[in-house]
Amino acid sequence: MITLSVIKADIGGYVGHSSSHPLVMEKANERLDKARRTANDIADYMRSHGPFEPHRLPLEEMEYTTMPQVMRKLEGRFVDL
Repeated sequence: MITLSVIKADIGGYVGHSSSHPLVMEKANERLDKARRTANDIADYMRSHGPFEPHRLPLEEMEYTTMPQVMRKLEGRFVDL
């Protein structure tokens, strides 16, 4: 997960500070280009490994998730067909 924090200094703006000056937005976009490229690289890498399908994992493979606790809570609700 990538978290982006933006701190806007009071450099003025248009009426009511509801928007920023086009030059400020241009500079912000220049600075964010690297972050966008990195995010796209990460997304491409993840896509190259195929879809994430946890429902295809057997219960034994999910021992380090919350699945065992969920199955214990649901025990007795399932009926064999």
